[in-house]
Amino acid sequence: MFSLEAIAQKTTLTVKIEGIKAEEGKILLALYTREAEFLSDEIYLGNEAYIQNGKAIFLLENVPYGVYAISTYFDKNENGELDTNFLGIPKEPYGFSMNPESNFGPPSFDQAAFRLSSPSDTITITY
Repeated sequence: MFSLEAIAQKTTLTVKIEGIKAEEGKILLALYTREAEFLSDEIYLGNEAYIQNGKAIFLLENVPYGVYAISTYFDKNENGELDTNFLGIPKEPYGFSMNPESNFGPPSFDQAAFRLSSPSDTITITY
């Protein structure tokens, strides 16, 4: 008898962050599986990568097929938090999967959502 996990299909997800206006620093990434958790501390998977030549690349392995959304930010001062001003507006660059417009607040989960359904996939987020 097979367990569901043994037969669940998984992918390797490459996430490329481009357009960073810095040569060094750290990008933090959060991968979410549900709208109710999007942009909260309840992330499915988190990771960090260092900037090289204005880019950062994440390699997320063994991610089950499904629908996800990603948020990222450039942690300029490496304090592990997205710094905001007194109005709550981010002071550090940020981005989301699917590169949605976010003129008045962050996008919804649906605006940033994408489906993984192949053995490997790549998402590019542009700052």
